[in-house]
Amino acid sequence: MPLERYTHGAPHHDAATEGAIRFPMTNGQRVIACEIEAEVLRQQFGDDGGDPLDVFLRHRAAIEAAASRAYDRGSFPNDLMELTANDFAPGA
Repeated sequence: MPLERYTHGAPHHDAATEGAIRFPMTNGQRVIACEIEAEVLRQQFGDDGGDPLDVFLRHRAAIEAAASRAYDRGSFPNDLMELTANDFAPGA
């Protein structure tokens, strides 16, 4: 089941991991907390020295699509999914 943007929450810096962005998605029944590290953002979308949240917002559609594909491939019993560079690889 693909994930969709959860509109009752906003992407934000994850206080526990400096530079990571946490953003909510939903499978229609549950909210899935997704996270992407600043380093993965830089690898995938370039390093313009900007705030990771700004980079996330500029590339949000591609990141959410990668999250949906990753969700379809895996199991996330704690409703927490961390995106890695592998989730952006061709064919992923």
